Amino acid sequence: MRLALWEARHAAALKNYDDAARFYMTLFNDLELEERRKYLDEFVAVLEEMGSANGGSDYSKQIMLLLQSRVLFPHEATVLNASAKFFFVVGRLLEAFDFAQEAVSGSEGLSHIYALVNLENIKSNIMDQWHWAMLNDMNRNAAYASAIELVANWRPESRVLDMGTGTGLLTSIAR
Repeated sequence: MRLALWEARHAAALKNYDDAARFYMTLFNDLELEERRKYLDEFVAVLEEMGSANGGSDYSKQIMLLLQSRVLFPHEATVLNASAKFFFVVGRLLEAFDFAQEAVSGSEGLSHIYALVNLENIKSNIMDQWHWAMLNDMNRNAAYASAIELVANWRPESRVLDMGTGTGLLTSIAR
């Protein structure tokens, strides 16, 4: 156990974050969840560095490490948030969004605030901000749905052509 911890810290000091994460995983395999939590902050710091500019470039290995960390810490908001940051940095925004949403729903206090900020940052990179207000406007969307249904019932042989200039909301209503 001590060797794995030493190796993890040594690899992190050398900025070899992939190896550091693997050594932490080795350490965690021998520990119960409560014992793992003693090393959680330093482990999360390693996960966050993996997604940084100097964190390495073997994303497939890093993704496997992140997924394994979910098994070891299934509902840990800081691990979820670190995973969201990683997926955001490597351009996998939908995965980042999913992890960030789960981090928000499972966190409280300061980690909840960090998760919210991360989620909003990811959302603003997936879609322009004004789209969110429009998508959440239930009265507006219900009116569009009623109008589309009215035309569809009036002319059932009609087809819908969406030119792709928005969120696809009207297309999903018209399907």
